[in-house]
Amino acid sequence: MPKQTAKAVETSALPPQVDVDALVQRNGENMKAFMKANEVMLEGMATLGREMMEFGNSRLTHDLKASETLMQCHGADEAFRVQCDFARDAAQQYLDHATRLMSLTAQLTRECWAPLQERAEGALEELGNGNGQAAPRKAPEATKPAAKAAAKTDGE
Repeated sequence: MPKQTAKAVETSALPPQVDVDALVQRNGENMKAFMKANEVMLEGMATLGREMMEFGNSRLTHDLKASETLMQCHGADEAFRVQCDFARDAAQQYLDHATRLMSLTAQLTRECWAPLQERAEGALEELGNGNGQAAPRKAPEATKPAAKAAAKTDGE
């Protein structure tokens, strides 16, 4: 087995040169992506909370009106009809609201992942260039928060 020179051993033991500026820049970009995703998540969760509060308030109002109507009934057949109408309307409203919440949740999920996906694609581009430097990219499009979408669909 040939003997290695002291210089060769020293050289092979040194870590590769790291571009600290590029590393800090990439980590900053990662943090920006996570912060944007977090911001979108918080806005979306607030929107979902408002939706549920508004629905609960609406249902409570309908429940009270149904109770008043039941108290004014003059017979069992009329009370049965009022109760059936109430149950049918409530079931439809719950179904409609659950559908709306699922739609908002799906939209929120897409919007939360968008900044992270964009950053992952940028990191893959950087790796693909082989030099650790990203090719120039256009500015990201602003995501439309779920809160704006909720306001838009309220009028429908």
